[in-house]
Amino acid sequence: MSKPKIFLSGEREKSSRYVKALSSVGFDITFDDYNASDALCLCGGGDISPCLYGAVNISSHDLDLERDVKESYYLRKFFDKNKPIIAVCRGLQVVNVYFGGSLCQNVCGHSQIGGEDVYHRVKLYGYLAEIYGETALVNSAHHQVVSAVGEGLSITAMGDDGVIEGLSIKNLVAFQFHPERLFDKTDGSKIFSRFYSDNFGYG
Repeated sequence: MSKPKIFLSGEREKSSRYVKALSSVGFDITFDDYNASDALCLCGGGDISPCLYGAVNISSHDLDLERDVKESYYLRKFFDKNKPIIAVCRGLQVVNVYFGGSLCQNVCGHSQIGGEDVYHRVKLYGYLAEIYGETALVNSAHHQVVSAVGEGLSITAMGDDGVIEGLSIKNLVAFQFHPERLFDKTDGSKIFSRFYSDNFGYG
């Protein structure tokens, strides 16, 4: 049986860890052919243009409205066809805005320090609790977070400080943290394995 193909939306040169994590569980990777792909991965990156959630820019940077629009389009295409979607960091924020939610443009304590992720504990719900138990230690490399949750989205992870770290709906799972580079403290590969097995069930 042929491998399912997953389309990665992100900067190719910065996506090696996503490629490794997704290919290791059984996916074929493409950055080009979204129409023929079986699943979508929305990767990390810069901030989303605040105009997309009706806000004035007060502390957003590295904006790329063209990417914002493209990823909203990919999200609609895959979601409407009930194809599985996994979204990481910026990807979670794209998902939340797409479903009508908003973002807080700056939050303390979640950005990298000296180029290294910071770590904190989160409470887990649903399938994430099935994987890791009630809590897990996760990484952070972001300065924006969910404010109002988008319509229909369920919270699957939340920090002690109230920051939403996981969302899901139907065929879509999203994380504010980075499972593709979680190794020692928490095994992020379990998330990719679960995403694969839940949606394709072979390998």
